Amino acid sequence: MNEELKPGGPSQNWRVKVYLLNSDGNWDDCGSGTLKTITDTSSGIGITYLHVTSNEDAAKNISGGISLDMLKKLQGGTEDPKCVLHHPITVGSDYEKQGGNILGLGVD
Repeated sequence: MNEELKPGGPSQNWRVKVYLLNSDGNWDDCGSGTLKTITDTSSGIGITYLHVTSNEDAAKNISGGISLDMLKKLQGGTEDPKCVLHHPITVGSDYEKQGGNILGLGVD
């Protein structure tokens, strides 16, 4: 069973843009969408994910700098074509607040 939690309570949605730092040190636009957390309890453990969903197919909205393979990696194995980012929240993840409203996270 999956349980969805929205940031700040059931009525708040966060609109976000997802960027990926490329090997040249530039930011590639990966798309935008609505951020929510999703807790997957199907394994019995309860893993929470950051999940960003676009209004359209994510593959149609990526900029020229990001490949479809990288988009698939950002989607974290989810089958949702509107998914821009699906990333587990773990103790070992490298999260960093940058500025007032930018969250950086390490994605290998």
